[in-house]
Amino acid sequence: MNGPVSIPVTLATSASLAVGAGLTIYTDAIRLDGLDTFALAYIAACTGAPNVKIEMEQSIVAPTANALDLNSVVPETISEINAALVDELLHLQAIFPVGVSFIRFKITELSGITADTVLTMNLSVQNRFGT
Repeated sequence: MNGPVSIPVTLATSASLAVGAGLTIYTDAIRLDGLDTFALAYIAACTGAPNVKIEMEQSIVAPTANALDLNSVVPETISEINAALVDELLHLQAIFPVGVSFIRFKITELSGITADTVLTMNLSVQNRFGT
């Protein structure tokens, strides 16, 4: 059986994605070779109210680690994963990356107030043609 595999989304190899007030972070890139089914699970935690935007970026080359990289962009045919995540509930949704080699996530804290938002994200992937 070819069941899905869960890959932790990390920031400098840490599974705790800390987003300070008004900041934007870029997660580590994940190589997509041979994968064709995707889902993203994510949850926020903070002392105040979270208010973050989550976007998927993709690239044909490995992007600069944890920084803005002009080779890594939000695909034109895809909207935000979550335009304003304002709760601390678990979310699970299918995502549809375009056919390029790398994926990463761009996370922006929107309120400019909440300084301790931490996201936990897992990318579930599957290759339906695998062994």
